[in-house]
Amino acid sequence: MLYALASVCRELPGAPPELCALFSGDLIAPSEVVNYEKSWTAQALALQRALGDPVPFNNAEFPATHNSFNATAETVPPTCPGSDPNQKYSIPDQLRMGIRAIEIDVHWMPGIDGTLATGLREPMVCHGNVIMSAALMNGRWPWCSTNCAASGSMSIRTR
Repeated sequence: MLYALASVCRELPGAPPELCALFSGDLIAPSEVVNYEKSWTAQALALQRALGDPVPFNNAEFPATHNSFNATAETVPPTCPGSDPNQKYSIPDQLRMGIRAIEIDVHWMPGIDGTLATGLREPMVCHGNVIMSAALMNGRWPWCSTNCAASGSMSIRTR
């Protein structure tokens, strides 16, 4: 679909989420998260999760998302992952919707925040051929690269 156009639409001040959904086919809106939080499914999953509270952490099961950071909702300003998202919602919204384990691929790559001490490298999250620097969290534009040579993965779990 036209995720990049939907990303541009979400960046426009006052653009209604329903308009942006016309480009991607997905309604990504705060109201959808609230609707989910009130749903039978959310209540059932919360009760099921509570049943697992006594289970030791290393034996517990967690609802999880893969490449949690690579979300359609996070492609503002429009980024390369706008054409290849893994998730519809941001990490905070994923957590609000019951996800309790997020997965982030962290790579040690050349980047604008690298220093001489680090060999001009910095930690970055990466999905396929898309690289987003840690600077994304500071509101800077991420960039695309042809590969992700380094590998690594980090999982964060919460109850």
